[in-house]
Amino acid sequence: ALRQLQTAVNVKPDEKFLSMESNTFKKFGFSWKALIQEVNDNASQGVNRVIFHGCAHPRNGTGYIDWWPGWNWGEKSHGSTFMAWDNRNTWWDDARSITDYIARLQTVLQEGKRRVDLAILPNIQGIYELAEGNNHQRLLDLGYSYNLIDENVLRLPYLSVEDGKLFPDGPAYRVLVLSDCDYLHQDTLQTVVSLAKQGLPVILEGKTPDQVFGVSRPGNEDAALHSLLEELRQLPNVRIAADDQGVHEAISAMNLGPAAAYDAENLECSHITDSETDYYFFYNNCGHTVTVPVTLSGHGTPVLLDCWSGETLRLPEAQPAVHSVTLPLTIAAGDIALVALVSDQEPQFHA
Repeated sequence: ALRQLQTAVNVKPDEKFLSMESNTFKKFGFSWKALIQEVNDNASQGVNRVIFHGCAHPRNGTGYIDWWPGWNWGEKSHGSTFMAWDNRNTWWDDARSITDYIARLQTVLQEGKRRVDLAILPNIQGIYELAEGNNHQRLLDLGYSYNLIDENVLRLPYLSVEDGKLFPDGPAYRVLVLSDCDYLHQDTLQTVVSLAKQGLPVILEGKTPDQVFGVSRPGNEDAALHSLLEELRQLPNVRIAADDQGVHEAISAMNLGPAAAYDAENLECSHITDSETDYYFFYNNCGHTVTVPVTLSGHGTPVLLDCWSGETLRLPEAQPAVHSVTLPLTIAAGDIALVALVSDQEPQFHA
């Protein structure tokens, strides 16, 4: 449910952190690569402060389970336990390098503001479930970032549209997608109509609102819902799509697109900005190396930030355009690439 939780952090003006336990169920003997891959995966879905779960005490007061590698919380039998964040791990001598990597990555994720391409309102009944994995994978494969929202997000008092963007001072969603919303409250659809009239692009994907959620009553009636839906469909910035590929085609027809455009299976991208720099965080969520050209919105020279060493590397193969830059990226399985578009001076990248 991280794409739902990320929404709460992104749209609240004073919220900065999305914290989560990480590597909770790793056992003794897991590798540092497995640890970093889970951190990378968490970061791609919005987590910018990981908390390692485990125990740093190899013994308890009674001497219970005193054989190697010692006692740990959750121990029921030898080798069945939760993570131990101490020198019982074979990679403990490299822990400083690992924590430096995480600190550098989280410096960018915490100090910048996430800009998100799409706000997706899923089926109102499905929003009560914890969505697992990436349920709009095709959109991710094409470079789109998205948050899953619920109706309450559209009831926030500071909800606004400016220059065609929803929550312009926050995630600045460029398109609102109603995905398989066959049930909807009347006031929600009224808000969507209002947002569309203010210039926000809206796409109706799959099933469209046909019935109010809950008991029909004054202010929440099927007939009014149908009338609002017809009004919405007539607006010039509203499109109909059958599936995620159709969503992409509809967005392209409106001369819009993702902040980072490419076509690669299981490659995910997050767009982070601060007052001076656009950062693009790529995570390869598949089992093999990916090499793909990517087109990034923004101005400046692309620089690769190495979270292991803290060094920066200019990318001479980049091809700049008026409002974007295209460059080739090669990312190993489970690995990341952190690219910054800088103007005259490379960003300071220390942690």
